[in-house]
Amino acid sequence: MMSPLTEYWMARRNMADLPVYADFDPLECREIMPDLLVLRVCAAPLDFEYSLIGSNVREIHSENRRGQRMSAIDGQGEGSRLWGLLANALAQRDAVTFYSPYSGPLIQIDAIKSHVTPWTDKDGNISRLVIHVCRNSLDASRQAWFEQARDRLLENIVERRAA
Repeated sequence: MMSPLTEYWMARRNMADLPVYADFDPLECREIMPDLLVLRVCAAPLDFEYSLIGSNVREIHSENRRGQRMSAIDGQGEGSRLWGLLANALAQRDAVTFYSPYSGPLIQIDAIKSHVTPWTDKDGNISRLVIHVCRNSLDASRQAWFEQARDRLLENIVERRAA
């Protein structure tokens, strides 16, 4: 199934190589705005800066990374899997979708599916990556098991601190 963002991007693409970011209208994507992430592409040397972060994406990361560059975040810099996937999207100059395992604070999520769309500046250089971040949730039985395990772990920590 195609992401609503990818459909929007394809409609903006028309006959052009890639759509221009100045034509991006967040109001046309309002249903998925909480799940959108915009990265500004920095050149020479390559880097990605968090520019716009939807509320659901902030919850997944457990922090607001707006203004931070990926090269300054442990596990996201050059050589990381995420960096490689984003660099690949730049090289392909096309929309790409990838899955990544999730290891953040929300135990009900086991993976993230990301739909990456490249957008250009007026000169045709890719200046932004707009990403639709989709959660892959655990089924109810696996979520219940993880919640019970978390509760047991927290009880053990409290007991050890009391001892």
